[in-house]
Amino acid sequence: MKTNKNFKGLDYYKLQQDDDGNIKLNNYDDVLNVRRARVDLLLDNTPDNNIDLTKLNKALSEKFVDNHSLLSEFDKEDKEIVQERIKVFSILEILEDLKSVKSEDLLEVSLLLSDLSFIERNVVLNTDQNSDLAGFKNLFIEKKASGEEYSEEECRGFLDNIDKINTIIKLELESRIEGINHDEGDSYGDLQDEIGQAINATGKSKKNN
Repeated sequence: MKTNKNFKGLDYYKLQQDDDGNIKLNNYDDVLNVRRARVDLLLDNTPDNNIDLTKLNKALSEKFVDNHSLLSEFDKEDKEIVQERIKVFSILEILEDLKSVKSEDLLEVSLLLSDLSFIERNVVLNTDQNSDLAGFKNLFIEKKASGEEYSEEECRGFLDNIDKINTIIKLELESRIEGINHDEGDSYGDLQDEIGQAINATGKSKKNN
């Protein structure tokens, strides 16, 4: 897991507070930013009584006081995002030796990286204003802690790293399949079943989201 802090302070997420320190959610962007801040705090293993986390949870609770089902869905999704990121971080730390990682986890991270690569290439770096995806660009632009946007060169470097990491993971998955002799019927079948189940599970998860 990363040693750097993920949470960058409430100002980084463009969250406005009143004189009493309460966060005000005026639009959909504010809701997204509160959730981004909360995910980063959870990634830092922040205790429940942390003042910033308390403010974020209170803001969401007040905003959706009449829609508890949506609030519960947000809570569930944010926790799932945290677990997915933890899984990605843990695999990134052992890229040189992935033998101990389950095929299901490798495939899940590979699919996540593929999605991230698609967004970076076709949304963030897309200069075609007539593209059907142009309207989503602001949703995916990340900024540095200083508030400065990443340059196109930095984004392309990020994309290149994503694709290289994903290639390493894909090669590991391929080697597991190719390295098993077809004569070892049960072992080969078990691996194929594991990967197949992972694909199905991931597909269902994407549809539900």
